[in-house]
Formats: sequence, structure tokens, C-alpha cells
Amino acid sequence: MKLHSLLDKLRSSEVSLPGDSAHRMIIPINRPLSSQIPDISSYRDSAVAIYLFETNGFAQTILIERPEYEGHHSKQIGFPGGKLEDLDPNLEYTALREGYEEIGIPHSNCELILPLSKVHIPVSKFTIHPFVFHLDELPELRLDQREVARVITFPLIQLLDDQRIVRRNIRIGSGLTQKDIPGFQVNDNEFVWGATAMILSEIRHIALQIG
Repeated sequence: MKLHSLLDKLRSSEVSLPGDSAHRMIIPINRPLSSQIPDISSYRDSAVAIYLFETNGFAQTILIERPEYEGHHSKQIGFPGGKLEDLDPNLEYTALREGYEEIGIPHSNCELILPLSKVHIPVSKFTIHPFVFHLDELPELRLDQREVARVITFPLIQLLDDQRIVRRNIRIGSGLTQKDIPGFQVNDNEFVWGATAMILSEIRHIALQIG
């Protein structure tokens, strides 16, 4: 997947966000789609940064693994991001702020391409607002060890390989195991599921429209 082709598609006035239709193919069983959640008045806003950059002409992105802790997202793989703070002027700023705090990417390096469809998370009662940013080049990363255990980069072309859509049993923070969870296998054996996989699925659907 060439970066310039993907950016042209994302910037196009004709781009149509698939939203639920993309999320549906990768959402865990018995979890409602965002449009099916009846009341989100108690949900808190958060934002994530999807950084696109080029390696050998191909589009790459960045994921992080959270440290192990007592909570819903312990050891999970996701995009840099976090909750809207009182001093944040908007959710785009939240995504940029979190990206800088967690992995050290300066705001000045980032060109906003577009926001993707928001995703509601019933278990933690957050609404995630994903923002796509273009980086001319990937800067040297600086990890906040309290927030980030490690960084994962991978080529987005992997999302177009149907064989990378797999199902696994996942042990969650409560010690319970969720069975037969759909997700993407990226790189050698990284399993990405849940809200992050839903966001990646929307990127996949958009990329498949590139002729």
C-alpha cells in the first residue's frame, strides 16, 4: 500500500467512512456496534493518534503495548491516546498531546488528514475519536515507561491480507478468558483486537477502495 495513494484517498472529498460496516467484520461476538448503544450520555471522550509515515514507499503506522496493571486495558495493543482533559481545546489536540506524552512525537511534525468514525467502548464507558496524521518522517521516539511498554510499527498493506484476520482466546484484566475474539495478526505474531482492530478495519475498507 503506497502512502501517497492512501493519503490521496483519505484527503479526497469523496471519501466515505464505512463506520459500522467496517467495524462489524472485526467486532467481538455479543458486543454492540457503536450505533446500537442506546445511551452514551455517561461516556467520557478520548482520542487516539493514527500516525502514517513512509518506509521504502509503503505506508506504515504505530501501535503501542500498554504495561501490565490492574485495569481493563492492561497489556493491550492500541494507538497512542487517552482521555480528553479539561485544558484540551479539542479532541484533535488530545490525540496530539497524548502522542507527544506517550511516545514523544511533536505536534509540529503532524499533518491532520481526517478523523475516522468514533467507537464507543461499553466496558470502560469511553468514546474513542480516532485522528489520522501524516508524518514526513518518523522522529526518534521517546517512550513514557509508565504508559508504554513497547512500540510496534507495521506496514498497513498487511491489513489487506485476509489471512491476517484471525480469532484467538484472550485473557482480559479480570483474569477471565474471552473466547473466539476476532482481530488482526500484524508482523510475526502480534494480535490486535477490540476498538483498535475496529479502527484498523475502517482503514482497511478505505484502502480497498484504492484502484
